[in-house]
Amino acid sequence: MARVVVSAAFDQLGSADCRFLQEAASLGEVHVELWSDEAARALTGREPTFPQEERLYFLQALRYTTSVSLSAATIDPHAVPLLARLATSRIGP
Repeated sequence: MARVVVSAAFDQLGSADCRFLQEAASLGEVHVELWSDEAARALTGREPTFPQEERLYFLQALRYTTSVSLSAATIDPHAVPLLARLATSRIGP
């Protein structure tokens, strides 16, 4: 099965975000690299509305996500830090 990697802050998770993740799940397993509070501040220039623990909880609760990882504070929005882990891990039977 294909793997889809998404990296974002997912602050104020709403129906559009859920729909996006649902569509991504139609392509394969969805692995979310969630920006930490510090990374979100650095990349957006503002304080996140919801703390990383709440955003992590909500994303993990969605049936469309296979895994959710909290990303480090130093993040390049164009890099995919989870990709190396996924390439070496075996998911499924």
